[in-house]
Amino acid sequence: MRLAKSPELVIALLAVLRAGGAYLPLDPDHPAERLAELMENAGATLVLTDGRPGEAARLPGRPVTLDELDRPGAEERPERPWASTRRPT
Repeated sequence: MRLAKSPELVIALLAVLRAGGAYLPLDPDHPAERLAELMENAGATLVLTDGRPGEAARLPGRPVTLDELDRPGAEERPERPWASTRRPT
């Protein structure tokens, strides 16, 4: 999650935990290279962002904005399209 401290961050964290997922907190103020290294080491496949233009596009994985998750019809999407088929080594 590459989100600034906000109510949206708290909601996103709780949603991930309730869904049984795991999250990697990424500070938007850190350099993109450092965030990319953290994501690669953790095996993260997507990054949740607030949609502001910035360095999220340079990070590995698929960027997902809060607005994408809040669109009508989101509940009709296939279950867990972000799930990785990669196994931990």
